[in-house]
Amino acid sequence: MGDRLDSLYGASLMVAGVSVALWTSVHPWGTVVGPDVGGSTQWFVSHTFHFTGGLFASVGLLGLASRQAKADRLERVGFILAFLGAVMFTGTGIITAFLWPIFAAHAPALTELSGPIFSPPHPVIGITAFAFSAGFIVLLVALARQGLVPKVVAGLGCLGAAMLIPPPPPLSPVPWAFFPVGGVLFGIGLMGLGRFVTSPVTQAG
Repeated sequence: MGDRLDSLYGASLMVAGVSVALWTSVHPWGTVVGPDVGGSTQWFVSHTFHFTGGLFASVGLLGLASRQAKADRLERVGFILAFLGAVMFTGTGIITAFLWPIFAAHAPALTELSGPIFSPPHPVIGITAFAFSAGFIVLLVALARQGLVPKVVAGLGCLGAAMLIPPPPPLSPVPWAFFPVGGVLFGIGLMGLGRFVTSPVTQAG
């Protein structure tokens, strides 16, 4: 049963990695504001992957729970922050995927840059992005230091996660390319973490 659960947790992290990469890759290009963008089919598909990315990351992280009693402090901090961030990311994914199109159709002012959600940006947007990205950065660094996740994979994942901390245009001045590139690189890190969760080292925990 334990091996099956580890396989499930590892697969969940891999699905999360693919979902995060698809979330940013299929997103409408250039902006995250306005009813035309928020009400589009492309937005709905993209943010459905946003939701599944957070959901499967939350489930997959449970595969590391048994390690935490013997884990070093850095790994424990990363695990807790990543889990909390993944749960919050799931919640924002529910809003953006399933409620945002309703806002776009029936309360379009809420989706505009000048609306109450973006002007100024609601704090939960930045807090969620930081917790989700920073948690996995700390976790990947901790595991790479122990030689448990390949440093190249961890480095790519950390770079991608860092690129997703600032919100995409027009909410911040970063180039739009940060968003899709960051999602793909972060997805690689999540998939690498999924491979580790299914490894004998993790199962021996």
